Amino acid sequence: MASHSGASLHVIHAVNSKDIYQIAAAVPFSRKDFDEQLKENIKGQLQEAVDSQLDGIGAVLHASIGHPLDTVLKTIKDINADLLVIGAFGAGGPGRGASAFSTKCARRSPVNVLLVHESWPDSANSVLACIDFSEYSDRVADEAASIAVFTGAKLILIHAHSNPFDVFHWGFSPIDISDEYAQYKDSLRSQLNNIVKRVGEQHAGLTVESELLYGVDYTKAILARVKKPDVNIAVIGAKGRTNLSYILLGSTTEKMLRDTDISVLTVRQ
Repeated sequence: MASHSGASLHVIHAVNSKDIYQIAAAVPFSRKDFDEQLKENIKGQLQEAVDSQLDGIGAVLHASIGHPLDTVLKTIKDINADLLVIGAFGAGGPGRGASAFSTKCARRSPVNVLLVHESWPDSANSVLACIDFSEYSDRVADEAASIAVFTGAKLILIHAHSNPFDVFHWGFSPIDISDEYAQYKDSLRSQLNNIVKRVGEQHAGLTVESELLYGVDYTKAILARVKKPDVNIAVIGAKGRTNLSYILLGSTTEKMLRDTDISVLTVRQ
């Protein structure tokens, strides 16, 4: 992705200082010398991995000892990164949803985070973008389009909604609101199709589709669509329409990271 976009690639590996405390105390040289030797060894292993996996693509290597999350966040700031790419699974290997560390990175990162599952495809069938018409929506659509172009996939923009007129059904009501609901859905489709048109015009050759989902619980409706086999990558805003400053991730985003087994890009405004 870095070479495709013309960006520089930085590879980070952080060793938790707690994990090496006893080893460092047992060696016959200073902690400073131990740390420097360990970082050089890590860089050597990183270089071997880069050479074997990236086919000649250059990368800047970062080996650090300390708190892993703090190290990642500091490196993002130091290099002015645009995107953090991290494996969805931890040292324990594949499981249900993202690991605790990966989720923490998604919560705390000031930039977009791509959590990559082992199923990350060389070519994908479809990229699904979750559109809620918040201030994130255009950015989500644009980031999803970029990934779709990169992977050769089609782009599907979805919006989940409920019937706002259901309140009239809680008790007896002589009012027929079917026409109003139909107009409401037409309005949502129109907003969604405006984004489809804009993205399609910006990316010639990209197939862009839209789907309007119904669900009393938006999150369940979105997750049900994400889990269908035609979806390989999901893109969602880091925060939803509430956009409360004290919320690190929106509730739908949290559940998607926890409950899906595909790669997910969380988008910051």
